[in-house]
Amino acid sequence: MILFLVAAVLAGAALALFVAAGRDRRTWSEHRRQVMMIRRWERARDGAPFDQAAPPRPELDSPYAKPRAENPPVLPDRPGQTRLLWGALLVVCAVLVLTAALAA
Repeated sequence: MILFLVAAVLAGAALALFVAAGRDRRTWSEHRRQVMMIRRWERARDGAPFDQAAPPRPELDSPYAKPRAENPPVLPDRPGQTRLLWGALLVVCAVLVLTAALAA
């Protein structure tokens, strides 16, 4: 009976890691989208004469989405790989414990 509980705890921990990795990836994708938006805006303005009718700078909330002149921090690599790896390892352990519980 205790092995079923251990397997359930391991599976729950794996699920929590998968959810956290998904959340981090969605957040990173949103930051990346905003950075690309500000870079497109900069490229449209570079080398062009001043135009009052041009679209204003987009209002973005990402700390990475700032014009290059403001020297923004670099967008880190895509997150979540380590959490996915640990989650997969916990799933394997949960399956092994569940197999042992069923065999006993």
